[in-house]
Amino acid sequence: MSDTKTPIVVACAVIHDSQKDMFLMGQRANHKHNGGYWEFIGGKSDPEDKDIQATIEREIEEEIGAKGKAMELVTRIVHSYINGPTLELHFIKFELAKDTKINPDPDVYQNVEWIKMENLMKINLSHGDHKFAQTLVK
Repeated sequence: MSDTKTPIVVACAVIHDSQKDMFLMGQRANHKHNGGYWEFIGGKSDPEDKDIQATIEREIEEEIGAKGKAMELVTRIVHSYINGPTLELHFIKFELAKDTKINPDPDVYQNVEWIKMENLMKINLSHGDHKFAQTLVK
């Protein structure tokens, strides 16, 4: 009998303002899994999504009301929570559409903010996102 879990595929948007060296991050609503933790905005892949890029474009629109374009895959990290799910996190470079407005769904995110690179490791990141953020600030 196998003890392995089938990972949940999650798309994570790496939205970076290179001029200000800031990332757009979301703080999960307190009633959600990992409530209060910050993360790269995104969500689970649906069977209707044709690929992981379609997932992130859909999730960005659903969760923060913004439009944009998925670019290339930056990296993929598998993270298993103790007594929780195993996630296959796909971190994807994402460009917001020009003049797009950010309108977060309060059921998902209690805060959405631009976080400076130098402060990325100072916020309370979810564990899988923390692993990725470490690669950015080394």
